[in-house]
Amino acid sequence: MELTESTSGLDLVVCACGGQEYTARDAIDAAIFRGELDVKWKEFLHQVAAERRADELDVEPGESAISGAAEAFRYEYDLITAEETEAWLANRGLTLDDFADYLTREYYASTLREEIIPDEIEYS
Repeated sequence: MELTESTSGLDLVVCACGGQEYTARDAIDAAIFRGELDVKWKEFLHQVAAERRADELDVEPGESAISGAAEAFRYEYDLITAEETEAWLANRGLTLDDFADYLTREYYASTLREEIIPDEIEYS
């Protein structure tokens, strides 16, 4: 059995062209250079701040809201079965817990009615 070396998600080769391999880090660096991550980064910071505020308020998401969001996500990405979803996540170095955390942050960001002011953190 051939042993494979563990790879960081950033070192994962995501495409190749003309003998040149490009990693996830290369793709992220290119997006940063082109200014394409600013909006997504700010959305993420808002979601994290909303989750923090929900924790302070001791707010819990409804189970049906999270399962509905999971179903909508699976439909959007054409993931019919739970196994397909798990494989999709694994291919991206994510777990079902990561998926649930993402859906929870999305829920809080879209349902908290008060103004959420995220921390200003630069990505690097």
